[in-house]
Amino acid sequence: MLYENEKSILATIITYPNLLDVFNGMGFDESFFGASECIITYQLICELAEDDKISWDNIIDFGFGERRITATFICRLQDKRIEVPPIGFAEKHMTIRIEEIQKDRGTRELHEIIQSKETLNDNDYDSIKEIIEKRSGIKETKENNSMGIAIKEYSEWRDIERTGILTDFPTIDNYMGDLTWGEVFAIMGRTATGKTYIALHMLKYFVKMKMQGIGFFSMEMSKSALSERIIQVYSGKHRNDIDEIDIKTTENQFKDVKIYSKVYSIFDIEGIVKRDGLKIIFIDFLQLVRGKGISLYEKATNIIQEIKALAKNMDIIVIVLVQLSRKAGEGAEEVRLDMARDSGAIEENSDFIIGIWNPEKNSNKDEGLKDVRAIKLIKNKRGMTIGAKIYFNPDTGEMREI
Repeated sequence: MLYENEKSILATIITYPNLLDVFNGMGFDESFFGASECIITYQLICELAEDDKISWDNIIDFGFGERRITATFICRLQDKRIEVPPIGFAEKHMTIRIEEIQKDRGTRELHEIIQSKETLNDNDYDSIKEIIEKRSGIKETKENNSMGIAIKEYSEWRDIERTGILTDFPTIDNYMGDLTWGEVFAIMGRTATGKTYIALHMLKYFVKMKMQGIGFFSMEMSKSALSERIIQVYSGKHRNDIDEIDIKTTENQFKDVKIYSKVYSIFDIEGIVKRDGLKIIFIDFLQLVRGKGISLYEKATNIIQEIKALAKNMDIIVIVLVQLSRKAGEGAEEVRLDMARDSGAIEENSDFIIGIWNPEKNSNKDEGLKDVRAIKLIKNKRGMTIGAKIYFNPDTGEMREI
């Protein structure tokens, strides 16, 4: 555990370089680390900091080269990236890891003193007393327990929460709140229930709110097919009624949105996010992303874990569409979390999940469910789950809450 905590601290500093000053400000340096490769990595971090070049790419490049850090260690260090929380909580995460290391070392020192001798002398008692005092003082020197500090942290947390990034479905937004950086929002449903149109409805809202850094990875449709749907959603017209004015107007409004239509891995997407400065990305859909795994479940699990790490480490919002298998019925049944069991660890790695289904398929004609879709917030890390009915025009892709 001690070794794992050392790697976690290094991963946190590499992800958020400004925390190197926080770590050093606590009075720590390379002597804090016990593992040789952790010491070498910390030394490299400090050298890169002189030129403001701390990054995962540079750690890999220089670590393999001059420093001769093993590939195994680099890979395990990168595995720790998934533990690193968003920037507002990263310092506390690092502090907790430091405390765990200090406590573990203190416990080991006590065991060594007690087990190495049959009887203890005065010097031994002094050493034990010093270790206990050091351990008991850890939290006192690092945590201010005043209500004022708690309120300050709450205010900072509220500021982080308010991004203005919403689904534009009022009932859902009222219970979920704003999406925040580092979060994953999943849209689950069977084929032809309207998952992509929910994503395009959100995209239209983001454009209307003049949000920047938006990328849409469409691995199912070509750019031309996706463009046609975007024009439909924006113009409110059937595909056969689209004219040149609609095309030009949509192009002008969506000019800053980046569209990608090849099949990528999450590693590829991370490179594109860095290159193009993306802050909000759509992935349509999870099962088409390139990934490794013996079974479809294992592949999907690996991909969603990589997506969560991507969101947290790049401090972006990821909206991912998830295709449910036939075990979820034909699209008329209410979507539940257990329906995603064949789609990897979706529940564990998503902050919010919306399910969409078509109740019209199971209804009588006089029930008034024509062109209606049901949506439900089936995972909400901020609390209550809630559902809503939405009007869906299959000719134009228009969606609005009823």
